[in-house]
Amino acid sequence: FDEPIPGLDLASQHRILELVDELTGDGVTVVLSTHHLDEARRCDTVLLLNTSAEAYGPPSDVLTAEHLAAAFAGRTLAVTGPEGHEVVVLDDHEHGHGDP
Repeated sequence: FDEPIPGLDLASQHRILELVDELTGDGVTVVLSTHHLDEARRCDTVLLLNTSAEAYGPPSDVLTAEHLAAAFAGRTLAVTGPEGHEVVVLDDHEHGHGDP
């Protein structure tokens, strides 16, 4: 799946994620690309890319402040949320946009 969630209403987003869960539950390998950290956290294995591979492994090892800051060229903000330390990406990686 290439960025399967953006642009969909909430019900459709939920259905797509259910489908992914069903497929992986049946032993099917699913590969998806995403810029959304919540989607990436649902995966068993994550490959974090910039111009090359930044990190590879379980989401807890890959989606760290250090790796995300490197992949998003420092455009991140470390915050403390209800579940502890979280990282927020400050921009949309200029996907489909010109200069600010």
